[in-house]
Amino acid sequence: MSPKTIYLSIIIVSITLVASAKCNICGKWDAGRGGIIEIYENGDKLYGKLVESQDPNRIDTENPDKALRNEKLVGHNILIGFQQAKDLTWKNGKIYNPDNGELYDAKITLKNEVLKIRGFVGIALFGKTVKWSRVTDSISQNP
Repeated sequence: MSPKTIYLSIIIVSITLVASAKCNICGKWDAGRGGIIEIYENGDKLYGKLVESQDPNRIDTENPDKALRNEKLVGHNILIGFQQAKDLTWKNGKIYNPDNGELYDAKITLKNEVLKIRGFVGIALFGKTVKWSRVTDSISQNP
């Protein structure tokens, strides 16, 4: 094989590997308090929507957009626009707190199958971290 052929083969394999890379935090996560968040990719960003809730009829009464205050929370994005920064870290995203209708800057890290989401205002030092655990199909199914 010529050097040119080898070089092209390496490029093709690299592109194939990147294209087939799996989102390692996509899927369902137990956010506590009866909430299940499904993280999914949209383009090069990650989002997380509430797919199950202890109160599936809860209305988003605190939403800053008055037009959305009569909508159910289930189906709405809680995690918004995260970009992968390192292998197991995502940043530049927002987390929505439906208890007060606020959006906070946030970063996500995955360690030992535990998702740590740190929401903050300004700098991460002044924030709060929550831990989510991955959901297996048997846990997320309603009886």
